[in-house]
Amino acid sequence: MRRTFAALICLAAVLLPCAGATAAPSSRWSAERISAYALGVEEAWSRLTDDAGRVRDVLEPDYGDFNYGTLMLAHAQLRGTAQRGADHAELTSAAVAQILGTTAKPAQNDPFHLLAATALLRDGQAGRLPAGAWARIEQPLSRWVAEITPFEGHAFTSRTAYDNWRLVYAAAGAELSEAVIEGVPGSVASDLRALRREVRWIVSSLMPRHAGPRLRAMGARRGAVLNLRARALSDPPWQPHAYHLFSTMLLERVHRAWPGAFGPAARKVRADAGRYALALMAPDGQLTHIGRSAE
Repeated sequence: MRRTFAALICLAAVLLPCAGATAAPSSRWSAERISAYALGVEEAWSRLTDDAGRVRDVLEPDYGDFNYGTLMLAHAQLRGTAQRGADHAELTSAAVAQILGTTAKPAQNDPFHLLAATALLRDGQAGRLPAGAWARIEQPLSRWVAEITPFEGHAFTSRTAYDNWRLVYAAAGAELSEAVIEGVPGSVASDLRALRREVRWIVSSLMPRHAGPRLRAMGARRGAVLNLRARALSDPPWQPHAYHLFSTMLLERVHRAWPGAFGPAARKVRADAGRYALALMAPDGQLTHIGRSAE
């Protein structure tokens, strides 16, 4: 479930800006077609969600029930319903049940849960979720986020170690630092100034030191061959393509939430990573290497 939904997020992030890419007329994507596809996926998962909010994953049973992937799924269901301006009672009910079921459990402090919960919180506070659903989840979700403690696993106590988990945390921190929340003592949300310093350090200092070397990459776009200065943004030392789009998407989420976190080195990596993603595209605009399944 976690890997499946992460792949769907990446796919949507890629297809939306590339909907006008050169392709055969019968296969050309449009915003309407993407929305219809997303709705079908969201409704299919809602039928696999029970009244307590447990999600049954028929492909990976061990990843069902409650995790950051199911929380992101609920977010997508609510956000999609709000954007379409239509009443999808079954969809909304499943999403609310999933969120209430998650927040009834102890708060999880890994970066993925933090990102899933804070993104949901920020969209709710910004009015981007259905009002009725937000009224039901606002209080338990706010309490849950306010209780999330600092993460110390995955070499997070090191000031030199880096992989894409750091960008997940930075994206979550950028969202959380803009939220209206009062964290409990010792929680991540209890000192938002310190959180912003950490986000800025990850993006403007740690990440640029670990991005791939600047290369000359060849790419194709709209029938033209491109000669690009680019670099991979993935996990050192091998910089696997499978994580490049994921890392680039996370960097864009940080930039969308807080552009001021980017110093000169970070801005250069952002531009180079975007060009590297362009070089990975096939001539018809389709991206390769999305997620671990493409390794």
